[in-house]
Amino acid sequence: MSEKELAQALYQAGLLTEEQIRAASAQRAPGVGFADIIVRNGWVTPEQIASVGGHVSSTPPSNTPWGSVSPTGQTSGNYTPPPAAGPPPPYSAPPPYAPPPIPAPTGYTSTSAGPAGTMPPSSRSGIVSTDAIGEAWALLKPNMGTWLAAIVVYFVITGIFSGIQQVVLPKQPNGQPQIGPMWGLFTFLGFILGQFLNAGIMRLAIENVRTGRAELGEMFNVGDVLINVLIAAVLTFIVTVLGAAACLIPGIILGLGLSMTNQIIVDQKLDAIAAMTRSWGGMKSRLGALFVLLIVLVLLNFVGVLACCVGVLVTFALTQLTLAVVYRDVFYGTSPVPLENP
Repeated sequence: MSEKELAQALYQAGLLTEEQIRAASAQRAPGVGFADIIVRNGWVTPEQIASVGGHVSSTPPSNTPWGSVSPTGQTSGNYTPPPAAGPPPPYSAPPPYAPPPIPAPTGYTSTSAGPAGTMPPSSRSGIVSTDAIGEAWALLKPNMGTWLAAIVVYFVITGIFSGIQQVVLPKQPNGQPQIGPMWGLFTFLGFILGQFLNAGIMRLAIENVRTGRAELGEMFNVGDVLINVLIAAVLTFIVTVLGAAACLIPGIILGLGLSMTNQIIVDQKLDAIAAMTRSWGGMKSRLGALFVLLIVLVLLNFVGVLACCVGVLVTFALTQLTLAVVYRDVFYGTSPVPLENP
């Protein structure tokens, strides 16, 4: 029986696989036959070879179709052994274990610089102080051109609307606008326009505090919060008027306590009621300091008006940035602040 016939017989008997036959052929050496190789590798026994009609011999038959190996290591015949396998790839250690990130607790906000809902840390955690004016001025100076453009746009848009209103609305004999449907329509449109521009200025200021840069496009990027800004404006007006009707001081207290409502809506995108609640929770223990700060800001704006009304462009921007700094100091500070209890 030739080596080829032996291999076929062992394969058909299920005693060898194709891979083992190819491997045995690659291991051929002078004086070592196919049967000797497969027995030496432990794949079959001499008895199994004999059972299919073969035999183990240390002298292989010549001119077998499996080829023979010369003393020089060159092969002959019609069989070409497969290329020898290369060295195994070097061991690569697995990457070090890294625990998954821990999510932020529900109801807390981050203090790192980043997108909306985050702020860089402040050295005045929870403090309302006139020092905020100095920081606001430092933020305003490198962005003065953008802020002046924003304030000019603000006054130009409101001025154009007022001019249209004066021309379109019918007048009473005393020159005052006549109360009627047209007056109601323009009042409603003016309210929406005013709240849109105010929210835009707030977003511009908050982003300036967050990133150190003022970008004019932020002024018109408030469509996502406008509905809640309008609702909050109506509710705040009602609450404040009712408080003032009972006595002037409750109205002032409520106005101060709800003063950060729009900043919260614009920045954190809360609904009107949640923003009012959060504003009151954050400001109720800081009403006196906020009142003093607002008095200082009113005086600064008065000085701006006296400067041929040109200085008010700067003081108005300074006021908005100061309020954004106060918002950050109270609602972010240097550590996470619970949303329900700043």
